[in-house]
This record gives sequence, structure tokens and C-alpha cells, in this order.
Amino acid sequence: MTKHRKDEQRKEQICQAATRCFLRRGFTATRLLDIAREAGMSKGGVYFHFRAKEDLVGEILARDARRFRARVEGYLEAGLGAEDILVHILREHLVGTMPEGGSAALAMMLVSLAPHSEACRAALAHYTAALRDVYTMVCERGIRVGRFRDGDPAEHAEVVLGVVHGVAAAAVATGRPVDGDAAMKVARRVAALLRRAPGTAPRATAGPEPADVSTVEFAR
Repeated sequence: MTKHRKDEQRKEQICQAATRCFLRRGFTATRLLDIAREAGMSKGGVYFHFRAKEDLVGEILARDARRFRARVEGYLEAGLGAEDILVHILREHLVGTMPEGGSAALAMMLVSLAPHSEACRAALAHYTAALRDVYTMVCERGIRVGRFRDGDPAEHAEVVLGVVHGVAAAAVATGRPVDGDAAMKVARRVAALLRRAPGTAPRATAGPEPADVSTVEFAR
């Protein structure tokens, strides 16, 4: 194994441990020592890669955004329908914002910290922009093939992200996390909101979408 690959594996190990600690203890209460213990490493081993918790948060969210984009690009390259992709990734995103949900849940935690921490604010801004780019790609495909209503795909993506943030905030306020079934209902409603109205002609098309959504299979 090369040194670069070993370092990469250690960083991933630290990031996973840090995510668990942040979600369990909260960002402010978590120390680098806690993360080191969770990762089964020395504090120096963590410090070698990340000098502060803020550096870790930025890396965790950046990694999650890259994985999210890679999955969606794979779906698009496979020719899956834009609406099917949107429903799938939006459901996944909504479930991920719930407590113990992973990086997306961590991002929601940072919202309350962002006004007081420039590093958290920057990490959250980069993460949100990266997710917006991914949703924009999907919406652009949907518009191009005539599945979604005409408009700016970036504005469609803002609608999607607005729903994610609203649902996550409501779950925190009510104390009722969103499960997979509820998230699927929300995702389908968002897709219906973006869907082209029956009988309206798109400005341009680039080929048909898959007709039977039940045949679409997504990687887990």
C-alpha cells in the first residue's frame, strides 16, 4: 500500500469517527481527544492530519459532497430518468439530515454555529454550493428532455434545497424525525412540483426519459 493511500484511509477513518462524535456529543463539546479515541488512534495521529475541529468539519462535508456528486453523475451517465434520480437522491438527502443521519445531519448542526464561526460558515457554504450544483445538474437534464418545466435549473435546485432545509428544521422543532416513507412522499411532491404540466410543449428535447420508473435500480 502506498503512503498516499494509507494517509487517505486514515483521514477517512478520522472523518467517520469525528462525524459520530459530533452527532453524539455536539460540535462544541467534542474534543480532538474524543475523536482520536473513537478512531482508535492517538491524539497526535489525528493532529497530524487535522489541526482543529473546524478543519475536520470542512473535510467531512467536502468528502460527502464529492461522493454525492459521483453517485449522481453515475446515474446520469447510465441514462436514468431525471425525475427518478431526483426522487431517489432527495429522499436520501432528507433522511440523512435527521439525527444520526451522517454528514447531512452534521451540516444541519452547523447552521446554528455558522453565525459565530467563520470556519463553520465557510464549510457550510461550500457544502451547500456543492449540493446545489448536483441538484442543478439533475434539473438541467429534466428540463432538457422535457420532463421538468422550463426555467433556470439553478432556481429549481434552490427550491429543492429549500425543501430539505425546511423539512429538517421542522423535524428539529417538533421532535419528530422524518423516516424513509415520509421522505419519499416529500421527494415525490417536489418532483411533481417541478414536473412539466400535461399538454405543455417543452422548448427543446434531447430524447425520451425511461417510461417505467419501477424498473430503475439505484446503487446503495
